[in-house]
Amino acid sequence: EGWSIDAAARVAGWQALFAQGGADGPVLLVTSNGAARFAFLADPALGAAMERLGTLKLPTGGYGVIDRDRTGAWRVSGWGLRP
Repeated sequence: EGWSIDAAARVAGWQALFAQGGADGPVLLVTSNGAARFAFLADPALGAAMERLGTLKLPTGGYGVIDRDRTGAWRVSGWGLRP
């Protein structure tokens, strides 16, 4: 039967996380490469950032950084980074 992804639920999950705003400080979220890509569909600013990235794939052992700028807009400050 293969994989069955509920894309709407994935996007809604990211939107719920973003709505929390990180007011208490940074949030470390560990997720899969496939799930991480749905973050770009959860916010218009991140959707625009998606267009500028060479790839949405996170390499094995890699990570991405999504944070807020001074205006409160979400931004991708790093993607596909490795420690």
